[in-house]
Amino acid sequence: MQSKTIKEKIKIQGKGIHTNLNSKVFLHPHNNKIEFFVKKKLIKINPFIISNTQGSTDLPGLKTIEHLLASLFINKIDNILIEVIGPEIPILDGSIKVFNQLLQNNTTELPQKAEVFQILYPLVDQNNPPFYFINTSDTLEVYCLLQDPKRKTKTLFYWNEYSEIIPAKTYGYFQDFYIFEKLNLGKGSNYFNTNILSLYKNTHNIYELNYHKIIDFLGDIYTTNIPYIKGFFFLYNPNHTINNQIAKLIYGIYKNLEGGLKVC
Repeated sequence: MQSKTIKEKIKIQGKGIHTNLNSKVFLHPHNNKIEFFVKKKLIKINPFIISNTQGSTDLPGLKTIEHLLASLFINKIDNILIEVIGPEIPILDGSIKVFNQLLQNNTTELPQKAEVFQILYPLVDQNNPPFYFINTSDTLEVYCLLQDPKRKTKTLFYWNEYSEIIPAKTYGYFQDFYIFEKLNLGKGSNYFNTNILSLYKNTHNIYELNYHKIIDFLGDIYTTNIPYIKGFFFLYNPNHTINNQIAKLIYGIYKNLEGGLKVC
């Protein structure tokens, strides 16, 4: 498996879901892993430089990087320069559909081999059980258990690296939007880019909600810049904070070469 970048420069423009401000993103072919160029600063991505995980995954000076990173992970692009003019990665339609369309058939292999990280022993969040459990696997497998206290429902969802993943929009309850207002978030959310749920009407597809949780997880763990991660992950009501904890754990083991780093 070879490292990959994009063949041609890509331009993306739109408003952010939290700031409602316009940003321009330029994706450049690159050969120095995943780097962001924000406010005239070059930032090499890793989970320890994430500045916020409340409602999104943010870098210093840049909000909501997780959907773009998820699309890069799915397309196994591990070398790219992401130049951003503005405060936030555009939300577009709320899913990763547009990112995938722009990246598919626009990749090229690089001379170097891609890195593969394999979990070789169980890892568990003992401080906050049962938020996550990780074990060894020859593939990337994710079980996601969503418990909705508002509707008093539980849904268990399974995805692996060979499964299709639908684009899946972001979502939130209409009744919770006042909380986002107080946190100065969600200013750009609307019915086009967000699945707006209601306590009084069951109008959503539960599997789309699960898919979006998987997308967020993939984007958040790709802050490690490891394109091939092999392991079994059980996630209980995952969010960006928990995902970032897992990414830090993987990255820490990877840097110490304790978890079975392979180059294939």
